[in-house]
Amino acid sequence: MCCTFGDLTDVQWWRELKLPTRTVIGRDGRILPEPPADLDSPAGRTAYAELVGATVHTARERVVAMLRESGDLDGEPRRTVRPVKFYEKGDKPLEIVSSRQWFIRSVAHQAALLERGTQLDWHPAYMRARYEDWVRGLNGDWLVSRQRFFGVPFPALVPRWTRPASRTTPRRSRRPRTRCRSTRPRTPRPATGRTSAAAPAASSATRT
Repeated sequence: MCCTFGDLTDVQWWRELKLPTRTVIGRDGRILPEPPADLDSPAGRTAYAELVGATVHTARERVVAMLRESGDLDGEPRRTVRPVKFYEKGDKPLEIVSSRQWFIRSVAHQAALLERGTQLDWHPAYMRARYEDWVRGLNGDWLVSRQRFFGVPFPALVPRWTRPASRTTPRRSRRPRTRCRSTRPRTPRPATGRTSAAAPAASSATRT
């Protein structure tokens, strides 16, 4: 069976049944140029090459045309109506794509979470029941690396030896320049009676 991730139920079944993942849609919504590793037959790779770079809608039309041409199309495609999610600024349905994320295991520690809840003093007391209902209703691990544009970000510490080379190069730190002033009192210099060469002494004679 080949099926896309249409909703969270498909994701749950994929996780529970440990099904293999064949990623064919990129983040731009188009078919990726590299075919799945399991697609090793020449005919399959030739058919996949016809879909590379196409959108999901265009790829669907090309698949129907190839099945009709080979005689493997059973009947004619029928329109189906199903609820899908849309981008608020577009008219195309969203597709769930595969990406690497960070999770914190929660479902495997439900018993420990419930035990910790009994060790707390809840104010008001009915919040304990809400907490226990929330823990028992967990059906997935805590995703802490989701891409979002609101809310408080979750900090992730990365070891220094795994950072890119551009970030490991230390920058020169400039220390602020400070002027050191002496705390000793200044001794006044005695007058010498000399006149500065830049400012000659005024003459008492008057030119007419």
